[in-house]
Amino acid sequence: MTAEQIDSIGAFIQFGREEFEQQGSGLGLSIVKRLATLYGGDLKIISETNSSTKVTLSLPVNGDSNSA
Repeated sequence: MTAEQIDSIGAFIQFGREEFEQQGSGLGLSIVKRLATLYGGDLKIISETNSSTKVTLSLPVNGDSNSA
């Protein structure tokens, strides 16, 4: 994924559709990003174009966004 693709994550957005057969509506990352935010967490995506992508979902313990 490129930096522009990561920045444009939203509802009904699919990446690489012209290269890969994809099923679905493009809602997955958008839903995860929103749920992480609602629960005081974070979704981070680090990608090297045409190489690898690392996705990290962080959520606070017991729903406490002030947990260390």
